[in-house]
Amino acid sequence: MDFISTGTEILKQENVLTPRQKDIIDTEKEMLKSPFDRNTAIGQVEKNCMSYPELALGVTVPIAIRGCSLEQMTNDDILKILQLQFGILMAEEGVRGIRNQ
Repeated sequence: MDFISTGTEILKQENVLTPRQKDIIDTEKEMLKSPFDRNTAIGQVEKNCMSYPELALGVTVPIAIRGCSLEQMTNDDILKILQLQFGILMAEEGVRGIRNQ
């Protein structure tokens, strides 16, 4: 089992998920969806940015570099942004979980 699956499986075992934990699981679902659903992936990226302003930088930098909007980016670029957001959310969740123990 890979890191992504292991991390989200641990979260799914919680009795009550926090909003962040639910967003982590939703982000993972979008990353692993086959076939890739561009519209729902963009929606998840935008939702994550609104819920967690620290994630917006991971979207605005590629937009500024490429000079195009999310809708104009390739599927690979959108997937990379989702992966970045997922990694940040998992890291923050892990740090918070360790502090609470």
